[in-house]
Amino acid sequence: MALKLIESWIEYHSKEKGNPDLYWAWEELFEMVQKSPELAWEYILEIANYSSNERVLSNLAAGPLEDLLVLHGADFIDRIETITRQNPPFVPVVKGVWQNNMQPSIWERVHAMQSKYS
Repeated sequence: MALKLIESWIEYHSKEKGNPDLYWAWEELFEMVQKSPELAWEYILEIANYSSNERVLSNLAAGPLEDLLVLHGADFIDRIETITRQNPPFVPVVKGVWQNNMQPSIWERVHAMQSKYS
């Protein structure tokens, strides 16, 4: 796991206007969600464990996690439900996901988690 990617992604999203020199981290994780979703999932978990910054977690939710659910929701929804039950610090990340273009059956499960932990 590349700590540089994790730290750069977090730093980029820690402030209202991210450092343009760190935009590469956003691009790399976005591409990973599309082409290597299993690896992206590992990075999402690492970022969530590494940072408690509300802005970072909000961006993680409405960015990589939401994209993962839109593109690969059926492959990850069970894991997301499990990690949310087992790891309370992950709850804010799930709560920040929006429906976007998610399949209705996946969104129903995400929304159920959000309601449960509200």
